[in-house]
Amino acid sequence: MRDGNTIAVHRYGAGGVDQPLLIMVHGSVWHGMKFHGLAKELATQADVVVLDLRGHGVTPHRRGDIDYINQFEDDLADLIKATAQPNQKVVVFGHSSAGGLVVHFSGDEHGEIIDHAVLLTPFLKHNAPTPAKIQEDRHMYICDA
Repeated sequence: MRDGNTIAVHRYGAGGVDQPLLIMVHGSVWHGMKFHGLAKELATQADVVVLDLRGHGVTPHRRGDIDYINQFEDDLADLIKATAQPNQKVVVFGHSSAGGLVVHFSGDEHGEIIDHAVLLTPFLKHNAPTPAKIQEDRHMYICDA
């Protein structure tokens, strides 16, 4: 990451520009390996990267903490820039609270580095219906169980 810290990353599939890069982001109190089975299956169709968000996973630098607001977004941008091949489509998959992270990421300064977003039961706000604007966006796919 840009501050010199590392995060755990697991990569599935051969990769390359002929398959999209799929970055899978877990929700709070989870870690990336919760996606292991799904990532293995998706790796037949995509170059899959699963990460442990900063402060999460087996051996985080500092459990449950970040240094500044939007550090998750910066970490995600750094990961994409480090793993995406030139001209490779980038899809970011966010589950639960990471769905909110992906919505924020796609609308901020880093949004142009992704092509699509998939939100699985996104947590956007404790009492908010999923905004219609997001549902209408052709680049964002919502799976709400």
